[in-house]
Amino acid sequence: MAIHIVTPTGAIYAIKCQPIGHAYIGASINPARRWSSHKTALRAGCHRNKNLQKLWDSLEESSFLFEVLEYVPIDGMHDAEQKWMDYTEKTTTLLNLIPCRGTGAIHTEKVRRQMRGSRIGLQPGSRNPRAKITEEDVSTIRRLHTEGMKGVDIAKLFCVTNKSISLMVLRKTWRHVP
Repeated sequence: MAIHIVTPTGAIYAIKCQPIGHAYIGASINPARRWSSHKTALRAGCHRNKNLQKLWDSLEESSFLFEVLEYVPIDGMHDAEQKWMDYTEKTTTLLNLIPCRGTGAIHTEKVRRQMRGSRIGLQPGSRNPRAKITEEDVSTIRRLHTEGMKGVDIAKLFCVTNKSISLMVLRKTWRHVP
């Protein structure tokens, strides 16, 4: 009996704007879920990539195509994504905000400490560098829910997930907010 070793794979994908040919290149270990999260943010008008959001807002959703370009081992995703960004940029306008992966901000030691602290729960609420909302927003969210507004509608209003709204309303997160 032969032993078959499975190498975990990821995918390099493109979101292509059919009418004008612009493209966004990304990488994910679960491309279907990643496409779903892109669409959710784009439909809500709060995608992190302002170039892609602006184009999405100006065209119909059917103008966009999600395509897996290549499956690669996870440890090779960075290089493969860069290869596809370089290749795509030669033939079309690239919508990516950062022209290559891994060129993000270099953080100071203070910011690194804050980020580490946030991961272990030391930075509650809006002091957490990853927070998308404030304590005032949480109070408003809870009030809107009490007044009968649906969680999904509140989530769209604040550009967060429905699950985040549910956790706030149930006081499983943002417990320090009255």
